[in-house]
Amino acid sequence: MDTSVENNIVTRSEPSLRVINSAQLSGAAKAAGRIRRSFRHIRTENVFKRTLVIMGILMVILVLGILLTLIVQSLPSIKALGLKYLWGKVWDPVQDVYGAWPFLLGTLLSSFLALLISIPFSIAVAIFLGEYYPKGWLPDLLKNTVELIAAVPSVIYGFWGLAVLVPIVRNLESHIGVEPVGVGIFSSSLILAVMIIPYAASLGRSMIQMVPSPLKEAAYALGATRWEVIRSIVIP
Repeated sequence: MDTSVENNIVTRSEPSLRVINSAQLSGAAKAAGRIRRSFRHIRTENVFKRTLVIMGILMVILVLGILLTLIVQSLPSIKALGLKYLWGKVWDPVQDVYGAWPFLLGTLLSSFLALLISIPFSIAVAIFLGEYYPKGWLPDLLKNTVELIAAVPSVIYGFWGLAVLVPIVRNLESHIGVEPVGVGIFSSSLILAVMIIPYAASLGRSMIQMVPSPLKEAAYALGATRWEVIRSIVIP
């Protein structure tokens, strides 16, 4: 590179200008590449968004199709029995009398009792795994056990209830002076509670871990105990 000094001013020859121009071209090429990648990402995001929208619409159409199919296929029964089928109390196929009220009431009552039984245990397990022992071999073991129990099919729960739980309930009923039937609302509620607890405990643990740490730290800084933090911040 040739340089010359005239009146204390340094001038440069043409080769240095070519070097600057090549650097500028390299930067422009990199910027153009980034722009192309950005446009490609934008197109990918748009395609992904449209795919999700189409899948959502298809799911809605599928659910509506199932509902319409059920309504069409049940029209003969609705015309033959009428709305009295919902509050009829007698189910006698021999006499061609059908009433669904005992089944509806039993389902609602057993579900309500199962929720009452499972909520305290679910909250306790979730607080234990999410707040007191979030890390370590014991919470990992309990978490894996809960997830395995949650994956058990409902048919297995039914067989377990008939083979194990029903005899226990029958013995309990005989000791308290009730007719020892064993199969009833109480047994079904206990089985449903056992099925609900793993799901509710796993979900509760995840929600407890999502509570912002600054809220709990601020409560501890104000002098709150662990129970007060759980009661006033974590559970709400």
